[in-house]
Amino acid sequence: MMTEAADRQDNRLFPGRYVYPAVMAIVLLGGMFAAARVGIMLADWQVPPGSVNSPDRIETGSRWKIATGSSFTVAENLGELREYNFRSSGGAPVSVEGISLYHVAGNGVELEILAGGDRRYLKVQVRKGAREGEVFWLMAREFLKIAMPEG
Repeated sequence: MMTEAADRQDNRLFPGRYVYPAVMAIVLLGGMFAAARVGIMLADWQVPPGSVNSPDRIETGSRWKIATGSSFTVAENLGELREYNFRSSGGAPVSVEGISLYHVAGNGVELEILAGGDRRYLKVQVRKGAREGEVFWLMAREFLKIAMPEG
């Protein structure tokens, strides 16, 4: 009788039956979040489709033309672009601060690939165009669809 009363009192002070499911839920959510971030990291190491076999590979210092009427997503820094890419992967349009759409007007634009990018995200500088000298980040998959090597 005395041990039952002590057990009941312990349960009131520390309800173990509620703590275990809560801890398991936190571990499960943390594992899902970590898996998503690892997936993003692994995707960053992948080569964009068509860039390996193409003679016009994207390399640091190369210059590319983008024709009038094109548009592509640009970001002020890589973190914002990664977040935008991660959140928009479901297909729905999303809003992320620092993300904008670059509309190519006039005679087109010439971009130079700068060091610091990876196979998924490119750091570029505008060499000829309305916003000459501007540096921004863009997604390689968008870039490959609209860019032609400067020849």
